[in-house]
Amino acid sequence: MNDHMNPTRAVRTTFVVFGGQVAARLFDLGGMLLIARSFGEAAFGQFSFAVAYVGYFAILADFGCNAIFVRELARSRERAAELLAGMLAIRSALILVGMGLAIALILIPGYPPDTVRLVRLMAVALLISPKLPSLRVVYEQVFQVRLQMGIPTLLKLLDGGLFLSLAYGLIRSGQPLDAVMMAYVLSSLPGLVLVAWMSRRFIVPSGRVDRHLIARLLKQALPMALLVGLTALYTRIDVLILSLWRGDVEVGYYSAAYRLTEALRLIPAAVITSLYPVLVDAYARASAAFAPAITAGLKSLLIVIIPIALGLVFCANQVVTVLYTGRFAPAGTALAILIWAEVCLFINCPLSYALISADRQQVVTGIACIMLVINLTANALLIPRWGYLGASTATVMTEGAGTLCYGMATRHLLGGSFWRVVLPLLPGAGLFLMGMVAARTIPVPIAVAVSILVYVLSLRLTGGITRSDLAALRTAFVGP
Repeated sequence: MNDHMNPTRAVRTTFVVFGGQVAARLFDLGGMLLIARSFGEAAFGQFSFAVAYVGYFAILADFGCNAIFVRELARSRERAAELLAGMLAIRSALILVGMGLAIALILIPGYPPDTVRLVRLMAVALLISPKLPSLRVVYEQVFQVRLQMGIPTLLKLLDGGLFLSLAYGLIRSGQPLDAVMMAYVLSSLPGLVLVAWMSRRFIVPSGRVDRHLIARLLKQALPMALLVGLTALYTRIDVLILSLWRGDVEVGYYSAAYRLTEALRLIPAAVITSLYPVLVDAYARASAAFAPAITAGLKSLLIVIIPIALGLVFCANQVVTVLYTGRFAPAGTALAILIWAEVCLFINCPLSYALISADRQQVVTGIACIMLVINLTANALLIPRWGYLGASTATVMTEGAGTLCYGMATRHLLGGSFWRVVLPLLPGAGLFLMGMVAARTIPVPIAVAVSILVYVLSLRLTGGITRSDLAALRTAFVGP
């Protein structure tokens, strides 16, 4: 096995990425909270709509190339310079088309001028933001393949800190929402310049673009392009429908809750960033480590998300009120619903990448089609009557259907059902829930701390956490 594919390094990289992304996401969330608290729910709804709207055109900018590019770099290191040059050419062309369409098409539905301005500013993020399939993401993937994500992670910290500082200064000085949106976008520019420069110590792009290589990459990316498009539709269509049928205030409530649950996605993102190159390498060599790697990733994610979900059910209203002020209190119920979509997503993420690693992205695309149909149907039925709560419920139904489909599709890769990973965790989850119920009369922080302690101890006693799991964590920190 290549040293850069060492599983121990993968685990260490996971911790580096996770720690850095937690801090970066806290900076980003802090900026969003400033916007919501300072401008109110309607303006925050407009801001969130602009972000979600431009996200639709990220479908075109991505075109399914991200996962294919990482896979090809991991398999064909001798052609790395040509692959990087080809990927930069593809991404540049797609971004320009996406930006043009985003700016032009927002004029058709007759949105108010302030919303149109926000969208135009946000469209620039397609070029530079690491949150979208930008040029910066291409350079970051050079580090991902080598499991050396420290530099890109530190640069995301720079983004978050810069955005929070700029947002605070602009709001304190009485600047309009347009100026804050500009700060949100341009705070990613220094990171783009630095990551492009630092990536040259690994790969310098070839001065010649191979048209045959580009054609091959695009052909391989077609199933993934469809997958990315379907995924973006079923994860963002609710905001568009809410905006058209219920207005900016309900978009604000929904976005307030969704922003908090979405922040949790940095956890599976950190795991997958490190795990994906290892899975690609293991499957290519027909290694017996393939299935255990998937299982380990899935188990670690579930151990984390289960207490978070159960805890939020009890204190969602307090969390929303403290973070967003009482004006956003209705978002508490949406938060308690949406957290269960994240539980399903924590399962779906490693299972979908297992299929992609095994060159079965067509299966993932088929599952995304099913999820899109369920999402559109559920949103159309639920939003007219229940508004943002209906949108929240539709999101849970969609991710839950995906979990069932991925479970069936990966049985042959895992050597059985993923439920054998879930079942040992249920006793601990039950005791955690009982602890939260029993501790409702004491302060929430104390109740959460006691329940987490009970949860960890019960996992150890029931086999939810085994000696081999602890040994893997110890190896990750102190080395083999």
